[in-house]
Amino acid sequence: MQAVPKAKYFYTVFTSPEGKQILNFLKDQTSDLSCLSHNTLLSGNISLNPAEFVFLREGQNSIIRYIEMMIKNFENEGKK
Repeated sequence: MQAVPKAKYFYTVFTSPEGKQILNFLKDQTSDLSCLSHNTLLSGNISLNPAEFVFLREGQNSIIRYIEMMIKNFENEGKK
C-alpha cells in the first residue's frame, strides 16, 4: 500500500467527529499523561524495571504520533 492512500484512511477516520473524539481519548490515556496509567493497559499491578517502563511509554506515545503523522501526510500530499 502506498503512503498517500494509507494516509487517506487515517485522515478519513481520525478527522471525522467520532474519530477526533477517539484520538483525543487515546491522547488522554497515553501521550498526555505525565506517567503510565495502569488502567490504560490492564487492571492489577504492573512490575516494570525503568528500561521496560521507558519502552512501554514510548510505544504508547509512538502510536499517537504515527496517527498524527499520517493525518499530516495526507493533508500535505494527498489533497493536492
